[in-house]
Amino acid sequence: MLKGLKVVEFASYIAAPGAAGILADWGAEVIKVERPQGDPMRHVFADAKSELTGNPTFG
Repeated sequence: MLKGLKVVEFASYIAAPGAAGILADWGAEVIKVERPQGDPMRHVFADAKSELTGNPTFG
């Protein structure tokens, strides 16, 4: 549906990356630009996964 469309995503947290994911699902090429420390949401989901598997997270 969106094949050939390029999207540059500079946002973090839930709404904008979620929208970029939907655009990618529809065929757009999404280029994600993150700050040097990475997207803070990566750490949120990593912590939740560790809690679900029983592996403690520190930091």
